[in-house]
Amino acid sequence: MNEVKGMAQRQQEAMQKAAQQNGNGQMDPESKAKIAAIMATAQAKIQIQAKTNAQKQAMKQLQFEQKTRQDEVKNRLSIQKDLTEHAATLHKTEVETTQNVRLNKLKSFGEQ
Repeated sequence: MNEVKGMAQRQQEAMQKAAQQNGNGQMDPESKAKIAAIMATAQAKIQIQAKTNAQKQAMKQLQFEQKTRQDEVKNRLSIQKDLTEHAATLHKTEVETTQNVRLNKLKSFGEQ
């Protein structure tokens, strides 16, 4: 963007210098038109670049938000999986303990 501004400024300075060398200090209409065209082109490029940068920034923001949501879902699923596995382990332990208690009661009943 700065390169475009610099190019337009250098072109304008060159045209002004050329006009001064003509001796009358005035630029001819063709030179003025060239400067105006260059300035218009530079402004258009600046605006296009600004819009492009804004679109890129918006896209990066959307990608960041989407990744954040995906990470949240992934973490929730991981926690849910861990809780389910832990609950299953606790249930298994409870069933085994209950069976051992019943077995011990039967053994003690049989020993009497």
